[in-house]
Amino acid sequence: MKAAHELPEAAAGPVPSPCNSVCRMDDAGAYCTGCFRTLDEIAGWASFDNERRLQVWQELGARRARAA
Repeated sequence: MKAAHELPEAAAGPVPSPCNSVCRMDDAGAYCTGCFRTLDEIAGWASFDNERRLQVWQELGARRARAA
């Protein structure tokens, strides 16, 4: 089973949200410390197509690494 922070594999259905119900912005207000998405990404998630959602997922690992 994949960890919640791992990039999902391509699937026929919608790409899942990286939200893990830890909704708190970092001190700079740049991203959520739970899922590492920006406010714009969180707000726009429902309207994003799978391609855009995968792009967001691909950026999350780098953000997580910078925050560590």
